[in-house]
Amino acid sequence: MAPTVAHAAQGEVSTTVLVVAGSLVASLLAMAFAIVAYLRAKRVSDQFELLLRSVDHALKQVASTSSSSAGTITEMQETIRDEIQSLSQRFAERDEDKPNVVSIATARSKPEETEQTVQPSHTDRAVELVLSRALAQERIELSLQPIVSVSANAAAGFDAFVMIELENGETVNVGRIAENADLPRATLERLLLCRAAEAARRLLGTGGESTPLHCPISDSLLQDRDQLRLAVEFLALHPPLARLVVLSLPSAILTNASAAAHSALEELLETGVTLAAEGWDGSTKALPALRELQVGHLKLGADRLLDRTKKRRRDPTGLDIVNAAAESGIQVIATGVSNDEDAVNLLDLGIDLMIGDRFSPPRRVRSGIGRVA
Repeated sequence: MAPTVAHAAQGEVSTTVLVVAGSLVASLLAMAFAIVAYLRAKRVSDQFELLLRSVDHALKQVASTSSSSAGTITEMQETIRDEIQSLSQRFAERDEDKPNVVSIATARSKPEETEQTVQPSHTDRAVELVLSRALAQERIELSLQPIVSVSANAAAGFDAFVMIELENGETVNVGRIAENADLPRATLERLLLCRAAEAARRLLGTGGESTPLHCPISDSLLQDRDQLRLAVEFLALHPPLARLVVLSLPSAILTNASAAAHSALEELLETGVTLAAEGWDGSTKALPALRELQVGHLKLGADRLLDRTKKRRRDPTGLDIVNAAAESGIQVIATGVSNDEDAVNLLDLGIDLMIGDRFSPPRRVRSGIGRVA
């Protein structure tokens, strides 16, 4: 019996050692995970702090180039400062535990700067009337919404809107108007393009190429030979201006463009402008075709990138699109980012560029502008 007791004792000791060793390993692993989580949270927090400082610096430079726009830029600067600081904190806490297409029907109204936000009361007809008068006089005002880049720690550009003021005092930011609107769409797009190029030169100076203004256009401008000619002549007359703007248009227009549309795009590209595509309803295998058309950015809504609005089960996931776009040399811009959780989840997908009211709504650049073309 003695050997049996001895072996039993040895077994108990071995088991105890294994239990202790296992507990020690588990503790070390837990500590390692805690350290990794802490370092990751600190890294992201530091990254956002760098981003905040860079955007802060960029906007101060913009403000210094145009005293008349200083108020607008200061407001945008304060908004971005507060929102990025909040987002940084949100990201750290978590680790510790929609296109620039604005139709008349969905034109976005800038909320009043008061404690209580006033609900938009404008009608489609009211917007059309104000736009019609502005286009007849070829006098438009501009508002800008910053595109924030995380990896570059800087503002990567701005989405440009036509800013109008209704008779009741509401301001509305219009990007691309609906096809059924009783307005000359091509004229609006040409004026916005030329106005944005001039504004970029005035506000951003020679460094504006790193923060271009994205201007929404449609097939209306591509099909209107007169307005297209005016746009091309304006950009050809001032070559440096062309490098300060990006033409933003639906991806379907690019991938299904007719021969005439392709010819119009080639004319615009010859001036030095670049392209951004809005939306994507195809397979990831077709993305290289966009790059062949000199598309540098793909704009997708935050809901689509986070797979909330997939139309079909076989549609690519947001992550699939991001990876395929990167392989094709196209940067994805997440649009319509409205809250901390979405911003954090987009960062997890590897998305570098974001735009939305979470960072800053569109802001008027300047009042009292004259003819642009």
